[in-house]
Amino acid sequence: MKAKGCLIALAVGLGLMALLLALVGPAVVREGGKIYRPIAQMQGAQKDFEAWTEQHTFKAPATVSVSEDQLKRFLDLRRRLDAVDEKNPLPIEGMRRNERPKLSEIEGLLEGVGGMASGRMDAYREASMPPEEYRYLERVIYRQWLRPLRAKGLDPASVARAAKEVAELASSERDAAVASRLKRIAETLLERRVPAPEGFPAETHALLLTRATEIDALIDAGPSVPMRGARAGRPGL
Repeated sequence: MKAKGCLIALAVGLGLMALLLALVGPAVVREGGKIYRPIAQMQGAQKDFEAWTEQHTFKAPATVSVSEDQLKRFLDLRRRLDAVDEKNPLPIEGMRRNERPKLSEIEGLLEGVGGMASGRMDAYREASMPPEEYRYLERVIYRQWLRPLRAKGLDPASVARAAKEVAELASSERDAAVASRLKRIAETLLERRVPAPEGFPAETHALLLTRATEIDALIDAGPSVPMRGARAGRPGL
């Protein structure tokens, strides 16, 4: 199984490299090592990552299901992927059209692509989550769960924040009876105000509601197709 989510960027990056190398021309002959060495390193890293994904295959369940551990690892990985992208911006914007790029610009682009690709591959491995599983969770959470709720004007994150405030009131209340009632209100507030999308499993819906604020905060972070341009639109929305 190919690690499409992470490797698409690497493939596109290598394509950009080929184009830029053709434009630079003679400079590559003189400084070939500086250019081709990191490309070879990226290709080697890609092969290693593909081997890892073949050892950690994931098959989407027949019916929608997300475990608490999966959700935690997904959100942690999404933060990590976003941090990797922020740390490795691609300096394409500064390059002028119809102008032969400088060798230093190509080296900077190589550094950005290499840092992004290797950082993302490391993040998947450290989270023990192959790209196929990440894309499955991304699709379930943002497309099958959040999108239909948003279409109905429902905002799980806002309700989650309200429930959290009620829970905090319960924890600070000295009267045991009042505290117990507030706690029950907090526990049922989300389920009463935000019904599950049609056909969506109630158990998974309840789990996602518990992390609704984090899901909302990470809506633009760490898309499964790791290209900076993906930030212009929200994943699956």
